[in-house]
Amino acid sequence: MKKISTLAIALIAMGSLATPVSAQNIMPKVSTEGGATYTYYLQGAGKASSCYASKEVGSDNNVQFTKDKTKRLQVKLVASASNYNIVTTNLETVKYIGCNNTNIAPNIQNTTNGYVRYYDDAATNAVWVVAKNTSSAPADMNNYYPYYAIKPSANNNASWNAFGGVNAKPAQVRLHGQADQGGQWNFIPADVATLNAWADDAKAEIDALTTTADKNDVLTAIQAAQSATEADVDSKATNLLSAYTKFFKQVKLATIDVTEIETDYNAHKGQAGYPTESSFEAYKTQIQSVTISSTYDQIANVTNTAASAITEVNMPADGKVYVFVNVHKDGIKRYLDYDNDQLKVKELSGKVVNELPSSAKFVCRVVDGNYMFVNNDGKYLVWAAPALRDNKGTNSGKGYIAAYEAKWADLKVAKSSVYGCLNIGGLRSEAQENKNAQQSYFIVKNNGALDGVGTYSEYNTDTYSSIFRFEEVSYPNTIAFNTVSDVEGVKSIATFSAPFATVIPEGVTAYYVSTADNSTATMKAITGKAIPANEGVILTYQSGDAVTMVPATNETLATIENNKLGNSAGADKTIADGDNAYILAGGANGTAFYKGTVGTTLKANKAYLTLDVAGGEAISMNFGGNVTGINQLVNAEQNNAPVYDLTGRRVVRTVKGGLYIKGGNKFIAR
Repeated sequence: MKKISTLAIALIAMGSLATPVSAQNIMPKVSTEGGATYTYYLQGAGKASSCYASKEVGSDNNVQFTKDKTKRLQVKLVASASNYNIVTTNLETVKYIGCNNTNIAPNIQNTTNGYVRYYDDAATNAVWVVAKNTSSAPADMNNYYPYYAIKPSANNNASWNAFGGVNAKPAQVRLHGQADQGGQWNFIPADVATLNAWADDAKAEIDALTTTADKNDVLTAIQAAQSATEADVDSKATNLLSAYTKFFKQVKLATIDVTEIETDYNAHKGQAGYPTESSFEAYKTQIQSVTISSTYDQIANVTNTAASAITEVNMPADGKVYVFVNVHKDGIKRYLDYDNDQLKVKELSGKVVNELPSSAKFVCRVVDGNYMFVNNDGKYLVWAAPALRDNKGTNSGKGYIAAYEAKWADLKVAKSSVYGCLNIGGLRSEAQENKNAQQSYFIVKNNGALDGVGTYSEYNTDTYSSIFRFEEVSYPNTIAFNTVSDVEGVKSIATFSAPFATVIPEGVTAYYVSTADNSTATMKAITGKAIPANEGVILTYQSGDAVTMVPATNETLATIENNKLGNSAGADKTIADGDNAYILAGGANGTAFYKGTVGTTLKANKAYLTLDVAGGEAISMNFGGNVTGINQLVNAEQNNAPVYDLTGRRVVRTVKGGLYIKGGNKFIAR
């Protein structure tokens, strides 16, 4: 059974897999001079009742339609270069069917132009393209499968379909452009030779097809068609196409594995762009609603049409980190990154998103319904299309600003029509003379260039795409705290730094080291709402084990002067000789800064103590008179001064590891 992959779901929703790919080799046979002749009826498969092209000719040689099977027109296909002539075979005079107008035809009440007509010779307007097609209006197409779309080859830039129907007005054929594809014509076998040829093709096709669908009914219909007579060719052709249609419905149903779709959803549950739980349940229910009684198009396009049930999707979240991957109809996946100080679109080409450069990973901040993203280089993402002469965005179209500015950095993110994807965009110009060109989604061309258009309009064409996956990746902005017992009033502690300003979380106190010597580092609490970029800090926390650091926007930055803490903001730090680096740790002598080993690596977004000259093996921390660390670790048994516990009660004997007060100083008993 063929499974529907995550990418396939997205591509189907985009329309690129809307036409099924399950063999479907039966095409109308072409008659050849001196060879076999295959004749057909032309059956309209439109919104009106099914009817046939008629032998009766209307005014101005228009093709008429009829429900009277005794009046059906028979035709054959004759090759004309790479296209076809449709030639009559049961009229007194041979005629060619053609179209005298390649513009979109008027409505059915208009009788002046735009008709399909009979011609005496194979003029340009009697040359047709014949191809398999599906309908853009599945509910109107419950006729035989396969359908054949025909269009006049004089206009190959549009997708034209012939539409047949009986109406109170004079019966006629009219043409429809891409925005109004009403239906297709079926080429129905009109004689034994044509039906036998179709039956042979169908048997070869179905025998070769590996599927779990039951083949018995269609093979029986094929066998009957192979023994048809002139008397029963009509009924056996009808039965063959009916069985063929039903069989391929079953084949298509077998490929729709809701378990696979649900597994994919669970793997991305809660991620940006994917449906909320209630929306996904509605989506799944709609997918499961198709049955053998549905039209083939409804079954083939169910994952596309079911997308309308997805009314709510998850949006980006505070502190989450994303790689922006453009999804394009050309099948090439491209991601946003910076190259030579310029936002570029780079091909993913099988790379793993988590292993991409940190410059391609953007940390999110939700701002009053909009979304700000900043990367590991401290670049705030803004809209850009550098190739445009005008309205290319701010900062010369580089795609970033170095400091947060709301009007540029607060971006719009919106639900996309493609499963699991979103649109993202922002301000592209402050020009007042053209307010419609002031904002745009990020738009990627099929050549990999960024482009733009005014207003927030989704683009999902062969040339342009505003469709992005927000691939969630890891980044060191989630801080895991270490529990401590020798710092009064502090449950847990950690170091932190970042290449961009970050908000101090609720319940967290941030410190920097204002002075330090070879024995003690003096900690100074930070005042302000946010930690400046590239500053090392110590964080203490009373309420939990971890916090996620979120980029700052307009929060007041703390003033930090003469900070003795170094940082590894944005990149791992290898301790070098002469750094005099001390790493915060809980060693054998308690919580302190311990001398770092040259050649060891401190992970990105951490902090460490630096001394002007090398000190001892460990440096204690002085939190406003509350000193912890190596210098306060004494042996209580060697000093006759009275010892008190933290409640002020005098103790006679200390317990190893306990925290006590002696001579006005705290110490940990050995």
